[in-house]
Amino acid sequence: MTLRLIHLANVEQGGGVTRLVSQFPRVLPQHRHELVCTNARPPASFRRQLTERYDKVSALKYWRGLRIPRSPQLLRTHHLRNLTKLPDAALAQIWGSSSQHLPLFQAGLELPFVHYEHGSIWEQRDTAAMADYLQHARHIVACSKACQRMIQLRWAPETPVSVCTNPLSIARPDETKRRSRFRSDRPKSHLTLGWLGRIVLRKGVFLAIEAVHKLRQSGYDVRFKIGGTGPAEGFLGQQIRRLGLANEVQLLGPVSDLSEFFSDVDAFIYPSLYEAFGLSCLEAAAFGIPSIVTDVDGLPEAVRHGETGVCIAPTLETAATEGLLGSIPRVPEFVYDPSTDALRAPKWPAPDALANAIAALLDDSTGYQAMATRCAQQFDERFSMEHYAAQMSRLVEGIIR
Repeated sequence: MTLRLIHLANVEQGGGVTRLVSQFPRVLPQHRHELVCTNARPPASFRRQLTERYDKVSALKYWRGLRIPRSPQLLRTHHLRNLTKLPDAALAQIWGSSSQHLPLFQAGLELPFVHYEHGSIWEQRDTAAMADYLQHARHIVACSKACQRMIQLRWAPETPVSVCTNPLSIARPDETKRRSRFRSDRPKSHLTLGWLGRIVLRKGVFLAIEAVHKLRQSGYDVRFKIGGTGPAEGFLGQQIRRLGLANEVQLLGPVSDLSEFFSDVDAFIYPSLYEAFGLSCLEAAAFGIPSIVTDVDGLPEAVRHGETGVCIAPTLETAATEGLLGSIPRVPEFVYDPSTDALRAPKWPAPDALANAIAALLDDSTGYQAMATRCAQQFDERFSMEHYAAQMSRLVEGIIR
């Protein structure tokens, strides 16, 4: 039976979640899919994909090209009810949510909904509103075990919480492109590190730059490629110039060709303060590239310590970086500690620890090759789109039954 599934998602930033949103109609092709963009119209880079793959694309904040004001809320509530009206709509799937949307979703949705969490819940401050919202969901789907435990430990909803691990939404790389470029006879020079994503302070790219500086002082001729855009680009540019790394660290801007980006990367660095999962690390792994990440939240699920990369315990208090960074927007009150299965205050990985882990990985050619091989293998075993489609199909069919 063909059902009408309505997706409410913020696709404004064009990151990993937006890529997955654009792929989702192909995951459940037997149903009709409609998209309601909750924050703005789709970015130009995804607009064609979304309009081609979804049966209908609408904007929560616009009606016939006119912007609907936030106040009174009744206007957007009425618009949302029209977009999701019964009886033919079977289910709404909400891809994360911000505090401003919680009362709107509850007032405007008359059909059952699934909350699909990809990391926005870390930044929620209105605990009572989120608890009430989650309690009204038909089901909660988390993109990682860390995501599931964050929800359960902080809000303890009676609503069932299932884990459906994020897939790699890229095509399976050719074997020649997945082969490691790191050779056992390679000297301790001309090593290239990579980072890819939305450039915001919480991703910790500034720590990776500090680690590169320390490695170069120790005799490593290290290069660092930074792909993506975001509000912290200016800050990173200033840091690069201050450390005299203008020739060694590149800010590449948007990256459209992953094969080209990863073609000369030896290790991927991802020292985030918090992270629901870590799709960029999986993208690196698909090309046979190990990652060095913070041991926090869902990153150890994407990167298995000692198998597909290295997870570094965060020990640096956030207060220690305030002189350098100032105030970091949207720092969460809690993160998930997978080693204790508990919530704790967020911390950074220390630049010295990052530099030592990078050096140890790149100096051990045998261990590096074993990790690179395992990285390529896990693409098919754990994170293929086919595996994700089977998981999600069972979940959705069970919910709407």
